[in-house]
Amino acid sequence: MRTAIIVGISLLGVLGIGMTALETIGGTNSGMGMVSATPFGVLSRHYEEGEKLTYRMTGSNQEWRYAIDANGTAKKDADGRFYEGYAWSGMISDGASYSLPEASQQFRQKLSLEPDVSLSVPDLSHVYAKIIGPITDLLTILR
Repeated sequence: MRTAIIVGISLLGVLGIGMTALETIGGTNSGMGMVSATPFGVLSRHYEEGEKLTYRMTGSNQEWRYAIDANGTAKKDADGRFYEGYAWSGMISDGASYSLPEASQQFRQKLSLEPDVSLSVPDLSHVYAKIIGPITDLLTILR
């Protein structure tokens, strides 16, 4: 198992409101999370279908501190393009464990470093308000 720390500053962090750190804490394949630079400096990822990834995100927003896990699986869409589907769990809010509401547990976030996969901000209307920040931060860190 490889462990890597990826630190990202969210837009909120740039504005002085919050900071986010992301750590890879697990994977099932030897090629887990392989990311390489292309000649143009853009990141690319070597996917293996079924690969499992877990990120532990920690952050602060003004006085609020949190940690949450993003558990992902590499999949292929109908056109054969790879993407990562993430579920959120294991939230700790200000030092206390918090069980996410059912709608937030069922939410899946789609990410990909494939150049021909277009991504957008997902529908966040049904997720617990406190995980909107981590969801949008993951978009900026991994894309």
